[in-house]
Amino acid sequence: MTQKDAVFNAITQVFASNSISFTPNATNVAGLLTRELRSQINARLVTDFSSGSVELSDDAKSKLENVLELRAYISGLVSNWVRKDPRLNGGNIVATTSSSTSSVSKVLRNDAQLQALRKLHAAQVDSSKQAEIQGHIEKRISELTK
Repeated sequence: MTQKDAVFNAITQVFASNSISFTPNATNVAGLLTRELRSQINARLVTDFSSGSVELSDDAKSKLENVLELRAYISGLVSNWVRKDPRLNGGNIVATTSSSTSSVSKVLRNDAQLQALRKLHAAQVDSSKQAEIQGHIEKRISELTK
């Protein structure tokens, strides 16, 4: 399996196991990822990479034999594909420079309203209320990224 597909599958599985719904090509998952979710996604990917089910060049395999190096690589990999994969970024085709992407990322991370919505979403157990909050999260992300 490609690394891109491995990241997509891990995110899909972790979201499903946490009762978080998203629509590929329509929902930007960056606004949904909490530290806890990222940790779960990274753990799944470490397992997938370690088992050999994810494509990795021989050179990369030798560089990533250490679990700490593999974890650091996977963390960056997840961030990269969340930003670039249209299935995960709300269907956006990414053709930006790293500095503008970094600026948008910083805005999304530092927005108090978005942080509060994410916390509320994570704490909510009622799926209909989660869906409503998700709508507000997506709307806020859209407002911030225009």
